[in-house]
Amino acid sequence: MFSDATVVERVKKEFVPVALKAGLVNFMSPGAEGRLYAEIGRSKIVPQGICAVNADGSVLAWAIMFEGKSALPEFLDHVLKLNAAHPAGSEPFAAERYGTFPGERVDDVEGRETGPAPKAHREGERCPALPVVEAGTLVAQTAPADEVGHARAPDPGRPPQSLLDKVKRLREALDGDEVTMETRRKIGKIVDRLEPLLMDRNFAEAEAVLDEALTDSVDSGRNDLSHVKGGVIAFGLRDAKGHLQIWVAKPDGSERRQLTSEGQNGLADWSPDGKKLTFMAIRENGPFIGVMNADGSNQKLFAAGSLSPDWSPDGRFIAFSRNGQIWSMSADGTGEKKITSSAVIKVRPSWSPDGKQMVFMVVRNPGSPTNPQPQIGIMNSDGTNERILTVEDRTNFDEGGTRVLETAHDTNAPSWSPVDDRVVFWSGIETKYGQVWSMRADGTASTQLTHERNHSNNDDPSWSPDGAKILFSTGRSGRNELWVMDADGSNEMRLFPIDADPFPGRGAWQPVPK
Repeated sequence: MFSDATVVERVKKEFVPVALKAGLVNFMSPGAEGRLYAEIGRSKIVPQGICAVNADGSVLAWAIMFEGKSALPEFLDHVLKLNAAHPAGSEPFAAERYGTFPGERVDDVEGRETGPAPKAHREGERCPALPVVEAGTLVAQTAPADEVGHARAPDPGRPPQSLLDKVKRLREALDGDEVTMETRRKIGKIVDRLEPLLMDRNFAEAEAVLDEALTDSVDSGRNDLSHVKGGVIAFGLRDAKGHLQIWVAKPDGSERRQLTSEGQNGLADWSPDGKKLTFMAIRENGPFIGVMNADGSNQKLFAAGSLSPDWSPDGRFIAFSRNGQIWSMSADGTGEKKITSSAVIKVRPSWSPDGKQMVFMVVRNPGSPTNPQPQIGIMNSDGTNERILTVEDRTNFDEGGTRVLETAHDTNAPSWSPVDDRVVFWSGIETKYGQVWSMRADGTASTQLTHERNHSNNDDPSWSPDGAKILFSTGRSGRNELWVMDADGSNEMRLFPIDADPFPGRGAWQPVPK
């Protein structure tokens, strides 16, 4: 926690440094060590910071941050004075708490008896704080049972990996500087509900609490949507049976309505007049392209075996992919026409605003489930002049441009602006994570728009009807959500939770019905 050498030396000489064991924070033992963890836990502001206790384990003071280098030795002086005033054996006393020491003090926590701390060991005895295995001991790790052909017996007492991953993400979020003190206090109150759930091994409810904390750990952002010329947003959300369905809601999440209910449905796209939706549908006999009215009525299925529909800007045609090639049909489902016939696999077409071209995703290594090497291609809408746009490799950086997040050689999910030659797309490491980018339709001006640094995917961008905003899905808060930003990547703002799988988690913003 301390990097200043002088402070480190002083802490070693005048204090007993203790690093809390993450496992015991959540699963406290019934003995003296567990009581010490309970005493520390009851007085925390948020689950991080520096805590000083007396020899009985009673908390003297907490500090999350410091007002500069000089505040560190001041804090040490202060807790030594508190220790002198409240030595071991004292009556219960209040624990002091500081958001930032010494200037920002929050409410004290009244003392209460939590039992004695573990007794100090005698001179010459092994310190229980040291590792169980002495230095120099040869240690071997056995392979997991499921890696040597034996099924591992389920352990009902062990938290699921998904819960542990969320704990890790929350810790990483709180380690950053973006979370305000007010938000940290709010998260601290949420996390306080975790301990009894974990003690009871109620992991499902514990995960729900972590989802809530993770959502609050990410700034929801600000973006004025009052001038956007658009209606409701179509998106995917699971029904009570766990099937993905198409819903619509206003951008603020209000007036949410479910439009589909049979099978699984997603990846919706609006007609230019905002009166109809085309979408992907999966039924018992395979995938189809669906068309329905804006209120969900008059649902019809066409083009068996097809994927990823996109409505033409004049409203006359719907482009889609089938068997790795781009096709089109009339908006009423008639006149299916194969546009491309090359050996390259192509999916997810997106029309230019004048209807003369399309961008699409090219799968260059289709035989690999882990490294398909997707890129963005472009062609005339009749299938001629097909070529790759994303010929240059990219790298994802954080917002300051100083930290490399990941390579961005793979590209996916293209969406052509409804008003000009801009194309937004995803770029990163396929099957893992990445960021939203934009470029011109000639492949120039490639620009990274999102800079989320915790390796949670930012994907499936789409445009507002006026081309001023970009919707995108992200898992930065611990669950999949729909966010919006300006076309230049500024003013990111959370809208509402969504779901994905088996279809991408793309939102579609309705043009104002004419």
